[in-house]
Amino acid sequence: MKHYLRLLTGFIGLAALCLTQLGATAHAGFSSATLRVNLTVIAAAPSVPVTVNGSFTYGVSCVGVIVPQAVLTFLSPAITIAPNTVTPISTNGTVSTGSQVIGSNDCVFTQLSRPAAPAGYQWIGSPPPVTISNMTLGSPAPVYAANFANTLALPTVTGVANPPAGGTVTCTPLTTVGDNSTCTAVANPNYVFSAFVSSGCGGPSGTSPYITSSPVLTDCTVTGSFSPLYTVTAVANPPAGGTATCTSPIAAGTFSTCMATANSGYTFAGFSTPNNSCGNASATSPYFTAPLSANCVVNAVFTQNALPVTTTVNIPAGGSVNCVPNPVVVGSTATCSVTTNPGYLLTGLSGCGGATTAPGSYVTAPIAAACTVAATFAIAPSVPVPTLGTWMLILLGLLTVGMGVALSNRRAR
Repeated sequence: MKHYLRLLTGFIGLAALCLTQLGATAHAGFSSATLRVNLTVIAAAPSVPVTVNGSFTYGVSCVGVIVPQAVLTFLSPAITIAPNTVTPISTNGTVSTGSQVIGSNDCVFTQLSRPAAPAGYQWIGSPPPVTISNMTLGSPAPVYAANFANTLALPTVTGVANPPAGGTVTCTPLTTVGDNSTCTAVANPNYVFSAFVSSGCGGPSGTSPYITSSPVLTDCTVTGSFSPLYTVTAVANPPAGGTATCTSPIAAGTFSTCMATANSGYTFAGFSTPNNSCGNASATSPYFTAPLSANCVVNAVFTQNALPVTTTVNIPAGGSVNCVPNPVVVGSTATCSVTTNPGYLLTGLSGCGGATTAPGSYVTAPIAAACTVAATFAIAPSVPVPTLGTWMLILLGLLTVGMGVALSNRRAR
């Protein structure tokens, strides 16, 4: 029994010794480790010296592996680096403090803030946090460095198309502080470039290319405005009547000019607009549409020319001539009918290149110019009355006398 008691007493003493050693380790300070931040600032366009004025601040938080809790935390401005020199720069910021910890640590370094970018520059992105694992105590004290790279770039001139479907706007990048950018607008099909509008790049310009004002010290936007093009369709009605043309396509809000030319044998009668999108009708050429807001159609109306066919008679009392139709559309024929009055005869029909197709009917040739159809009449000849000759009168007399003598003799009997 005494033997077991001696063994138990030994185990208790060993445990107490271990706890004492662990306690001593747990209270060991973290001051023997140095935390350092290396800062680099790089200018994307280093042709002009760049000076950065101000402070960069960093925070550090560490978590013990064995005891998972935040044991070392530096809040802004825990680590401050104040560079004031020409880029690139590399500066160390060192801190030597901390809390007690058992075992190694994982520490995360985070850039909390940085000064404003020098005039004519801007910061690009932000450096990500840096994690350093297995930070342990040691002698000599180890140095744990976190490297952060900050990049300065020249401002950006951004080209924007309005509306986006209207075209493209491209602007050349700046090459030095205070540089100019040249912006070019290219319209897509069915659009036309109308003007530039800038936001922070200088005054607007109505032409392309457009050069920004100098200096450009901050990001800015150049917007190219585009207008849709509308189609104005010109239609000749009827197609054989002539030709019609309208300036097309036309930018929204502007007008189209339409012209009409009649073919031979036709006369221009005016413009009409079926759906009124082009404006009101017009009787004259040229015709100017209303400011356009949609595609539209313009009709040029033509009418065939008509020529008169004149009729004449040589004897007004002899009769009359009537031609139908009259006037006659150029290229068409007319049929002429003749009425002959009693006591007269129709002796002839002529004129307009025509021919007699039936008694009293006359058809002209295709009419190309004004012409005359003439009817010729004559007095109908009188019918002679038969008369008795001298000998017939003598014979008739003798016959009469003879018949009288015979009648007298018969009475005497």
